[in-house]
Amino acid sequence: MWISESFLKKNRSKFGQMAHCVLVGAGGTVVLLLFLLTFLHPCEVINFVPWILGFNSALAGYMLFNRPGEPIGHKHGTSIAIGMIHILISYLVLTSLFLHLIGEQVFNKWDLLYFLFIGAACSELGAMLAIKYLKLS
Repeated sequence: MWISESFLKKNRSKFGQMAHCVLVGAGGTVVLLLFLLTFLHPCEVINFVPWILGFNSALAGYMLFNRPGEPIGHKHGTSIAIGMIHILISYLVLTSLFLHLIGEQVFNKWDLLYFLFIGAACSELGAMLAIKYLKLS
């Protein structure tokens, strides 16, 4: 995650903030999944994927508004877009990872739609939590 932190320090623009959130969310998904793969079989880890994606989408949405830099407009649309971009990147990484580990594709297009819904909803909830927290501070 130090790569995304150094990227954010150099680039505090809106794009830099959004890219940082997506990188941290996708990186967190991969790290958490690899942690679970150390002591569970890959077929058992598949059951945890929606929970992992939801948690990291909420984290990405929260980080989007809990960062210094330019204020981001269109809060709802931006947080939903961040969640969906995070899911798309994570979906590609997870699909290739499970294809390498198991030898078959475990996710289909309906799973992608389900994951996109989870990502949009959880990212929006994380962003709402950050906005409420900043109003209290």
